Amino acid sequence: MHAADVLAEKARRLTADLGTRFPGIEVALTNTSDGLVSVQVNQWGSSVEFDWFGDDLDEGELEGADIEAFVETATLEIADNMWPDELADPWPLCPQHQDHPLQVRVHLGTAAWVCLQEPTTAIRVGDLANA
Repeated sequence: MHAADVLAEKARRLTADLGTRFPGIEVALTNTSDGLVSVQVNQWGSSVEFDWFGDDLDEGELEGADIEAFVETATLEIADNMWPDELADPWPLCPQHQDHPLQVRVHLGTAAWVCLQEPTTAIRVGDLANA
Protein backbone atom coordinates (compact mmCIF):
# COMPACT_ATOMS: atom_id res chain seq x y z
CA MET A 1 0.00 0.00 0.00
CA HIS A 2 1.28 3.49 -0.85
CA ALA A 3 2.42 5.67 2.10
CA ALA A 4 -0.28 8.30 1.48
CA ASP A 5 -2.97 5.60 1.52
CA VAL A 6 -1.63 4.12 4.76
CA LEU A 7 -1.59 7.53 6.47
CA ALA A 8 -5.10 8.34 5.16
CA GLU A 9 -6.42 5.06 6.60
CA LYS A 10 -4.79 5.77 9.99
CA ALA A 11 -6.23 9.30 9.95
CA ARG A 12 -9.72 7.84 9.33
CA ARG A 13 -9.27 5.57 12.36
CA LEU A 14 -8.18 8.49 14.55
CA THR A 15 -11.04 10.69 13.31
CA ALA A 16 -13.61 7.95 13.95
CA ASP A 17 -12.58 7.37 17.55
CA LEU A 18 -11.78 10.93 18.57
CA GLY A 19 -15.05 12.01 16.95
CA THR A 20 -16.94 10.04 19.61
CA ARG A 21 -15.61 12.53 22.19
CA PHE A 22 -14.90 15.60 20.05
CA PRO A 23 -17.74 15.92 17.52
CA GLY A 24 -16.71 17.43 14.22
CA ILE A 25 -13.02 16.62 14.61
CA GLU A 26 -11.05 15.71 11.51
CA VAL A 27 -7.53 14.33 11.59
CA ALA A 28 -5.24 14.28 8.56
CA LEU A 29 -1.77 12.76 8.35
CA THR A 30 0.66 13.49 5.52
CA ASN A 31 4.33 12.95 4.81
CA THR A 32 6.42 16.12 4.77
CA SER A 33 9.32 16.76 2.43
CA ASP A 34 11.78 16.28 5.29
CA GLY A 35 10.48 12.80 6.16
CA LEU A 36 8.29 13.71 9.12
CA VAL A 37 4.57 13.14 9.42
CA SER A 38 2.44 16.26 9.48
CA VAL A 39 -0.59 15.99 11.77
CA GLN A 40 -3.54 18.31 11.11
CA VAL A 41 -6.42 18.45 13.56
CA ASN A 42 -9.49 20.44 12.58
CA GLN A 43 -12.53 20.98 14.76
CA TRP A 44 -15.39 23.48 14.45
CA GLY A 45 -13.47 25.71 12.05
CA SER A 46 -10.26 25.87 14.08
CA SER A 47 -7.16 24.00 13.07
CA VAL A 48 -3.96 22.83 14.72
CA GLU A 49 -1.05 21.49 12.69
CA PHE A 50 2.26 20.11 13.85
CA ASP A 51 4.98 17.91 12.48
CA TRP A 52 5.39 14.61 14.22
CA PHE A 53 8.04 15.10 16.85
CA GLY A 54 8.66 11.41 17.48
CA ASP A 55 10.72 9.04 15.45
CA ASP A 56 10.50 9.59 11.71
CA LEU A 57 8.52 6.95 9.86
CA ASP A 58 10.15 5.97 6.62
CA GLU A 59 8.37 4.15 3.79
CA GLY A 60 9.32 0.75 5.22
CA GLU A 61 7.82 1.54 8.62
CA LEU A 62 4.37 2.44 7.35
CA GLU A 63 3.06 -1.00 8.15
CA GLY A 64 2.90 -3.44 11.01
CA ALA A 65 4.09 -2.64 14.51
CA ASP A 66 5.80 0.67 13.67
CA ILE A 67 2.72 2.34 12.23
CA GLU A 68 0.48 0.91 14.97
CA ALA A 69 2.84 2.34 17.61
CA PHE A 70 2.55 5.66 15.77
CA VAL A 71 -1.27 5.42 15.88
CA GLU A 72 -1.10 4.70 19.62
CA THR A 73 1.08 7.73 20.32
CA ALA A 74 -0.82 10.03 17.95
CA THR A 75 -4.14 9.08 19.58
CA LEU A 76 -2.76 9.87 23.03
CA GLU A 77 -1.15 13.15 21.96
CA ILE A 78 -4.20 14.46 20.11
CA ALA A 79 -6.65 13.43 22.86
CA ASP A 80 -4.43 14.94 25.58
CA ASN A 81 -4.12 18.22 23.71
CA MET A 82 -7.87 18.41 22.93
CA TRP A 83 -9.09 17.38 26.39
CA PRO A 84 -10.36 20.37 28.41
CA ASP A 85 -9.01 20.42 31.96
CA GLU A 86 -12.51 20.71 33.42
CA LEU A 87 -13.60 17.36 31.95
CA ALA A 88 -12.96 14.67 34.52
CA ASP A 89 -15.30 11.90 33.40
CA PRO A 90 -13.57 8.76 32.10
CA TRP A 91 -13.36 8.36 28.33
CA PRO A 92 -13.66 6.09 26.60
CA LEU A 93 -15.51 4.23 29.28
CA CYS A 94 -14.62 0.56 29.70
CA PRO A 95 -17.61 -1.39 28.33
CA GLN A 96 -16.98 -4.26 30.73
CA HIS A 97 -16.55 -2.42 34.04
CA GLN A 98 -18.23 0.96 33.35
CA ASP A 99 -16.13 2.77 35.99
CA HIS A 100 -12.80 3.60 34.35
CA PRO A 101 -11.44 4.66 30.97
CA LEU A 102 -9.78 2.43 28.44
CA GLN A 103 -6.14 3.19 27.62
CA VAL A 104 -4.55 3.21 24.17
CA ARG A 105 -1.95 0.47 23.77
CA VAL A 106 -0.59 -1.67 21.00
CA HIS A 107 -2.48 -4.89 21.67
CA LEU A 108 -1.75 -8.00 19.62
CA GLY A 109 -0.04 -5.86 16.99
CA THR A 110 -2.80 -3.24 16.63
CA ALA A 111 -3.37 0.10 18.33
CA ALA A 112 -6.38 -0.49 20.57
CA TRP A 113 -8.31 0.89 23.51
CA VAL A 114 -7.52 -1.62 26.26
CA CYS A 115 -8.88 -2.23 29.74
CA LEU A 116 -5.89 -2.34 32.09
CA GLN A 117 -7.86 -4.50 34.55
CA GLU A 118 -8.87 -7.06 31.92
CA PRO A 119 -6.58 -6.82 28.85
CA THR A 120 -8.80 -9.15 26.84
CA THR A 121 -11.18 -6.19 26.61
CA ALA A 122 -9.67 -4.36 23.65
CA ILE A 123 -11.24 -2.24 20.92
CA ARG A 124 -9.18 -1.46 17.80
CA VAL A 125 -8.53 2.26 17.30
CA GLY A 126 -11.08 3.16 14.65
CA ASP A 127 -13.80 0.84 15.96
CA LEU A 128 -14.74 2.65 19.18
CA ALA A 129 -18.05 3.95 17.85
CA ASN A 130 -19.10 0.40 16.96
CA ALA A 131 -18.20 -1.12 20.33
